[in-house]
Amino acid sequence: MDEYLEALLTAAEDLLKLFLFQVLTCAHKSRILNYMVKYSENDMDLVFSALSDPTRRRVTEALSDGEKTLSDLARPFDMSMPAVMKHISILERSGILRTEKRGRTRYCRLEPERLNDAQEWLARTSRMWTERLNALNQYLKENP
Repeated sequence: MDEYLEALLTAAEDLLKLFLFQVLTCAHKSRILNYMVKYSENDMDLVFSALSDPTRRRVTEALSDGEKTLSDLARPFDMSMPAVMKHISILERSGILRTEKRGRTRYCRLEPERLNDAQEWLARTSRMWTERLNALNQYLKENP
């Protein structure tokens, strides 16, 4: 019975991962974000869409230790400056980062509140699924 329960929980976890993947990567508007208070559904979709690209995630990680110039951010990537600027533009449009031109140099910095909002949504969703899986686990233990 324990093997059956473990297999069932593994399958439920796989379904949760698939669900979260679909929510975070689907192009259509998901109604699951309706309860976000600070930002509209489209705003949160922009955050997750921006973070769906590995280059933009690396840019975000690079900014985690402070402000950097656009040239500094572009240096590790094997792409043209216009391509990097498109990624920066998407991150800026989503509200994840801000750019500021000082003289001839453009500086980028994170806007952590936008990432905090996404993290709060993920935490709420994770808690909900954990509670549901725990309830399922308890039910299966009580009803073999």
